[in-house]
Amino acid sequence: NNYMQVKYGMCVPEESTEDAIAQAITDTAPAHYEKHEPAVDCSVMVKEPLDAGGIAVAAVLAFALFLVAAATAAKLLLPLPEDSSHPVTRTVDCFDLCGNWHRLMAKPDAGRELDLTSL
Repeated sequence: NNYMQVKYGMCVPEESTEDAIAQAITDTAPAHYEKHEPAVDCSVMVKEPLDAGGIAVAAVLAFALFLVAAATAAKLLLPLPEDSSHPVTRTVDCFDLCGNWHRLMAKPDAGRELDLTSL
């Protein structure tokens, strides 16, 4: 009764075949495995190339990372007035890592009243 399902795989030599792995598993508990054949699937380790969906996700993440890097560099190298309401400045502010970090980590104003009902 020492049966445990292996969900995440196990280490076996690369030259092992599915039949050899199944036989090794069966040899650990023959009484159990004569009723329940072990299921061995070595195809999950095959490296498949990215499909169109994977490439699209990688492209979107790379573009977002580029926007963050470009906006942060632009704000550091070309500082603009904080009160600028130009659409380009507001868009750059959305992706500026430094500005967003400072806003997130700022301590709340001491004189501001807290609305405890929102908690």
